[in-house]
Amino acid sequence: MTTIVRRDLSALKDAVLAALAPTYELTYVHHDEELTGEQAAMLVRGEWDELADAITEVREDGRYDACVTIIRDLAEEVTRDWEREDDPDGTDAPYPDYSAVCDELTLGCCDEFDEVRSAIEERDVSDPVRSLIRNTGLWLLRVTAVDEDHAWSFETVEPTTVLSTVGLAATEHNVRTVADALANASPEFSVLMGYWVFSVDLEALYDLPAGTTMIDVTDPHLYLGNPFAGSGFVTDEPLHGSVRLNVSDLRTDRDAFGHSLDAVYGGLNESAFEATITPVR
Repeated sequence: MTTIVRRDLSALKDAVLAALAPTYELTYVHHDEELTGEQAAMLVRGEWDELADAITEVREDGRYDACVTIIRDLAEEVTRDWEREDDPDGTDAPYPDYSAVCDELTLGCCDEFDEVRSAIEERDVSDPVRSLIRNTGLWLLRVTAVDEDHAWSFETVEPTTVLSTVGLAATEHNVRTVADALANASPEFSVLMGYWVFSVDLEALYDLPAGTTMIDVTDPHLYLGNPFAGSGFVTDEPLHGSVRLNVSDLRTDRDAFGHSLDAVYGGLNESAFEATITPVR
């Protein structure tokens, strides 16, 4: 005669805990999901905690739902095994029905559910922040090179003067490139400030070594103009050479001072402005 062992909620909880996988990814990021403009600005400003909070907050429900699914699937699997053990010959005699115990655990209204959910969350290896950053890719940055106090106002400006001011060599290429920008920016009729314009892979910024305060940017573009009015011109080609920037000064084009170039030009192609960044040791 078969001895039936009646299992209860506590037994189901223990069985589900024993069946948990070593790791889980509770937060799924679809391949076409990216950072929002404000989230990208947080990353560039180095607001890591704020960025993580902004992303985690909107995905908390997803983590909970994933736990519920895992618990339900395992509980159903365990109780099916119990029922097969109780009815090994398939006679379908009046053996215990564990559906009520399964429902009790998976409804999320008991301490046993909370214990299992906590164990699953401890095994969570998902990184939604990195996943979203990786999906986002290149982002356009604009960093002050010549501020308002040192701008050129209603005067003729030579390319060599600009290059000397921003700290790049007056090579043939650089002189020609800046001369073309000046011809289009009309410095004798306006106020010209200067901004480095370049795009970087946001994951490269995210992965800068801890404590990095300065970076070298190789071959950036230069914007000469007045962001108050949304006027000016961006060099068609990158300038040759490297400029050293303080990480705390980095801003996305949309987050930087004045009108964004992206809005003024009607949408810029980030890949055309890609530059290399190197942390300064």
